[in-house]
Amino acid sequence: MNNHEIQTIIEMDADLSHDPNELSEKLNFFRTNNCDLLVSSRYLNDSRIINWSIQRKIFSLLSNKLARFLLKVPVTDYTNGYRIYSKQAIKHITKKCGRIGGEFIILSEILVELYYNNFKILETSTIFKNRVRGESSVNLKEIINSLFGLIKIFKLKKKLENS
Repeated sequence: MNNHEIQTIIEMDADLSHDPNELSEKLNFFRTNNCDLLVSSRYLNDSRIINWSIQRKIFSLLSNKLARFLLKVPVTDYTNGYRIYSKQAIKHITKKCGRIGGEFIILSEILVELYYNNFKILETSTIFKNRVRGESSVNLKEIINSLFGLIKIFKLKKKLENS
């Protein structure tokens, strides 16, 4: 193997909502457990969300519970973008994902595509801090697009289950 060949891809928000100080521990967990995808979940017992309004927390939690109910991927956080991917997972994602929609919905599409194709997905706790700069992309249009996207992913899940 070439020493410069990429084996792992890390995804995280650039606004420091995702703490880069957690990264070495997450990478170690990812490698030790031979994961294809490691999701940093805001909804595990040891996780925390800092400086979100109660409305935002409730909306996010309910959205994730709806996604889990419909899609049946055994994770608690479908929409957090602090993730680590294996090379094999990235190859699969680039061939199969991105046809349903962008923004948050692609994160759920990736979970379904990997889970129903037998990739190893685990999650770990995280501390998520609301952005200090910039604005959230969550708005009514994005919520409606995400609901339609979730229906499309549900149909994809049914297709993958039957194949």
